[in-house]
Amino acid sequence: MGGEDAVDRADPHRRPAGPTGKDPYAAWLAGELRAIGGPVDVVGHDWGGHLTMRVASARTDVPLRGWVSDVAHGWHPDYTWHEAATLWQRSPEGEESPAGLREAPSGSGRTFGDLLRGRGMTPELGREADAIHDAEMSAAILAPYRSARPNLAADWGKDLAGPPPRPDWSWCRPGTRWRAPTWTPRWPGPWAPGWPSWTA
Repeated sequence: MGGEDAVDRADPHRRPAGPTGKDPYAAWLAGELRAIGGPVDVVGHDWGGHLTMRVASARTDVPLRGWVSDVAHGWHPDYTWHEAATLWQRSPEGEESPAGLREAPSGSGRTFGDLLRGRGMTPELGREADAIHDAEMSAAILAPYRSARPNLAADWGKDLAGPPPRPDWSWCRPGTRWRAPTWTPRWPGPWAPGWPSWTA
């Protein structure tokens, strides 16, 4: 950051031998970060945020200088997965859901790219997402959710009961409850008024 090199790590499910499940994904990310050399600043969004938090809390051999995650609320012991996740965690409904997204014509309003347009994705990027959404990618979507039941606090959270060993910025949605007994809450964060942050 601050003029230094930025690296966008390709999703492992686009590789021939991509990992499945949350633990192999976290191991993959740790290996990718170690290969950079360090010190490394990591910005993780969505599942990338979960994996970032796991690496920061449990992989002390990774040369992290700092990290950001926008999904800290998902590590709360009372967290319940969103509706799509709970669907993807079931079988055969979980397999049928992305299969239907793959089979629908792009622009029909029923593809993955179409659904993401409602979250800010441009039509061009939506078409690109639809073009690469194959059975391998669908399986890669299902695997992390199915390995994270009932939630991430159930196992990974045990390594994040206090301040992470490295500096961090964890973003939570407004109104989200997060209990970490040894952390000091700061409200609002200077980078996003109205959003809480927790730092050691």
